[in-house]
Amino acid sequence: MYQIRLASGEETVFQSIDELTIGVRSGIVTADALILHKKTGQWLPIARHPHFQIALANARTPGPAAPRPSAPRPAAPTQ
Repeated sequence: MYQIRLASGEETVFQSIDELTIGVRSGIVTADALILHKKTGQWLPIARHPHFQIALANARTPGPAAPRPSAPRPAAPTQ
């Protein structure tokens, strides 16, 4: 779980690195954001966090292509 303070000052939570990647990809989470370090209770620059770096790299690579609809099946012959 990642507690993030966005550049706007709004705080939000991402449950996984996949959610964080979506936040980065959509532009909600930028390098100007802060992340809460739970053990110390301090807000730290997210740009230095290793999981932000992973999310940033994942956001730059295209996601899996949407599946193509299958071709229509020919109708069964009727007798």
